[in-house]
Amino acid sequence: MNNDPWNLIKLGRYDEAVQQFERELEASRARRRLSLSDFANKATGEMAAGRMLDAEGTLKQSLAFSEREARGSDLRLLLSEVQWLNGHLEEAVGSLMSRIQGLKDGSVQYADGAGGGTEGLILYYYGARLDRTSLIDNAHRWLKQVKKRNRFGLRSYTRFIGMSNVVRSSNMVGVHSA
Repeated sequence: MNNDPWNLIKLGRYDEAVQQFERELEASRARRRLSLSDFANKATGEMAAGRMLDAEGTLKQSLAFSEREARGSDLRLLLSEVQWLNGHLEEAVGSLMSRIQGLKDGSVQYADGAGGGTEGLILYYYGARLDRTSLIDNAHRWLKQVKKRNRFGLRSYTRFIGMSNVVRSSNMVGVHSA
């Protein structure tokens, strides 16, 4: 029997995958080697199993961990997306705005290959769907700021905290305040 949770997901055995991700998370915690990828993996399994509220809870747990242990990284973008899908629209906007603020002030140092373009595009989408000009304006300002940043100050990371199965873009970069 293969206990690889990613294989279990491929086989459509989502609940078993979530259980395996939970065991891996607890084993990492016991070994004091817990990382954001443990939370992201479990949340991904929960989403695959259709347990979106559980995924949101797991991602919220990751925030406390990232504030203590994972300086420069967080899962707020993914949390925002899950909150949106769960119908928690205001929380989704708040999480995304917090993520963008972290990219601005340097407390979050990892973003997509554009240095935060994904966040700007999602913020624009939220603004359009909620018919909120202020969010659209914030998205425009953020995207202009992202565009203005030159790539010479960015470092490319091919592996982002072990989340290659979760993160949509494999070309992660470190964002440094100008």
